[in-house]
This record gives sequence, C-alpha cells and structure tokens, in this order.
Amino acid sequence: MHKCLVVIAASEEERFFWSHYIPKEQIGSGASASVISAVRVEDNSLVAIKIMDRAKVPYTTENINDGSLFQSVPKEVLALSQVAQDVSGAIELLDWAESQDKVFLVMELPQSSMDLRQYLNTKCGAVPELKDMMTQLISTVLEMKERNVLHRDLKLENILLEEESGNLKLIDFGLTSKFPSLDWTSRVRMGEEFNTF
Repeated sequence: MHKCLVVIAASEEERFFWSHYIPKEQIGSGASASVISAVRVEDNSLVAIKIMDRAKVPYTTENINDGSLFQSVPKEVLALSQVAQDVSGAIELLDWAESQDKVFLVMELPQSSMDLRQYLNTKCGAVPELKDMMTQLISTVLEMKERNVLHRDLKLENILLEEESGNLKLIDFGLTSKFPSLDWTSRVRMGEEFNTF
C-alpha cells in the first residue's frame, strides 16, 4: 500500500504549478533533488516530477529566437530540450517551472519500468538481453553527442528499463555538459577537456 504524498506550496508560483498536478508518491531521491510520481490534471497521465533546490541548480544563459533574446535556464532543462525530439533513449522533458526556491522538471514516466541495477539484481546468472541493452545505451550516447550533449553520470541507477518493450531510457541529466564545438575525437586528454576527472 502506497502512502499519499503531501506537498506544501510555499509561494504563489508553487501553488500555480501544483494546481496542474496531483502528487502520488516519492519514487527517487538524491543529494540535491527528489523525484515524485504525479498525475497531470489536464489529461490524467502519469508523470515524474523532479524537485530541486533552486540555489543548487546550475543555470546557463542561452540564445533563443535566433539570437535576439537571451534567457537563463537550468542546464538540465537545456540538455533535455536538445535531446528530447530526436533521441528516443533519453527521458522526455514535458514541462518545467521555477519558483523563488525550487525548480520543477516534469518528465515522462515510463510504465512498468525499473532502473538497470534493480533489474540486474533480479536476474541470476547470464542476462542474454544485455548485448541489446548495451547497443541501445551506446546508440543513445552517440545520438546525444551529435547534439553536443555529454551526460557525465552514466550509472545503472540512471538507466531505466521499460519491462514490456525492453527499451532503455537515460535519466538524470543534472551533471550534463556540452561537447565543445571542435572535433572532440581528436583530443588526447578528453577527460581533462570536459572536466570529467
């Protein structure tokens, strides 16, 4: 039996945001964020909402509208926006909002899914589908590279497996950075270039 999740909206912006979603239960948490499942009021679809302390969220200033306007957005929002349309192996960002204290990312919530660590822990011995999973993961990472997005936090807990389809979804783009515009494959010290070491 799941417990009901109570969310206290501290500001007018948060009350407005929560008027569009009905919180269900916490499904994940990390050092600087928690993730809950919720129902979107507009269409009764189940979504995941990542709630972050705004003071800990890295922002970037990005050029929008063909360079005529600049907007400061969370780096994770920018990364998810860059991969959302074309990279099927990346979780889809549906919406985002911010209040004075919090940033909310609304993402798809794949049904009947678990992270890859949970899945592998349920298996004993060989995992014949592992080759297909790794092919999917490598394909997703290469597609993201084509869009200048480097995930930087690939681990079993950040890979969701949709049990029925066998499809993988990469989640948690909080440490994402951009590939430099130059030909990165020619760089010898790639880890140093991207601050990954």
